[in-house]
Amino acid sequence: MSPVQQIELEEDLLERLAAAAHDAYCEGKLRDGWKCGPVRDDEREIHPLLVPYHELAETYKQANRVTVRNIPKKLAAAGYVMLPSRSNETPLTFPGEDLEELAELEHQLWMEERLANGYTLGEPTKEDPMRNPYLAPWEQVPDEIRQIDRDLIRGIPGILARAGYAIVKVERPSPVNAR
Repeated sequence: MSPVQQIELEEDLLERLAAAAHDAYCEGKLRDGWKCGPVRDDEREIHPLLVPYHELAETYKQANRVTVRNIPKKLAAAGYVMLPSRSNETPLTFPGEDLEELAELEHQLWMEERLANGYTLGEPTKEDPMRNPYLAPWEQVPDEIRQIDRDLIRGIPGILARAGYAIVKVERPSPVNAR
């Protein structure tokens, strides 16, 4: 088994999986007490992205597509592979260590995508909306933001199940002692 497997996502399937990734994001925010509103307000826990996927602006849909396309890379980094699922398999739950490792990688990949699209570190303003205060190393990001990454990782097994895939941990060979 190759630790990195690529699945070719046809447009319809890509959109369904991207929508599932957005649903995982929304479910986490709603669980934490957030509500949908026209303008983000962290103190009142209001966020404009808590809408159905089809209502998102194209830039946010694209971010979800990138998240889905990067799933094989994330899994490989923690020693997992995607395989076509057999019927009625229960989706995997990532153990704590792997969940944290994958959540940190999720954050790193998100930062790379944002930076590549012209975002910079800082609070967004009307004059400069392409700023984000969370373009920082994992250790410097508040836990409530890290929780978003954990929620996305927890959602991967369900997202892949919609495409007919399961996740399997690959046994890593033990290192051979050099003589």
